[in-house]
Amino acid sequence: MKKVKIYIDLDHTFLNFEKSYRIFSEFGVTELEKRVPWVMKGLFYTLLPNEGALEYWNEFDNKCDLNFLTRPSIQNLHSYSEKAEWVHRYFGEYGLNKLFLAPDKSVFIGNILIDDDVRAGQPDFQGEHWRFGHPGFENWKKIT
Repeated sequence: MKKVKIYIDLDHTFLNFEKSYRIFSEFGVTELEKRVPWVMKGLFYTLLPNEGALEYWNEFDNKCDLNFLTRPSIQNLHSYSEKAEWVHRYFGEYGLNKLFLAPDKSVFIGNILIDDDVRAGQPDFQGEHWRFGHPGFENWKKIT
């Protein structure tokens, strides 16, 4: 039997961008970085998992075909490697084989996309879009 294929966004979904940015910015930020935080070199590598995200992955990885699908920042080319480094730190080479970086998520086919945003093709994803942080999908404890 074929496993359910789930794609999970990183920023603001699996990872707590806001909390991590607050911690990271304590070391000082430029005016540009205050307005556009995703341009900060090193930020993506330091992002912290949202509460329950790692537990969700550990519980469902054997039951489903879990993958990461994240949009890199074209304003910060370091985001490509920093996101890969983050996945490698938490999941090793196994995780890197499950990491997809794409500016347009509508080209992917799966059963479910768990993502907080709608500006990168999520509404046209070839499957269900569970909008993280919204009713029914407020946090990782609500997603099953």
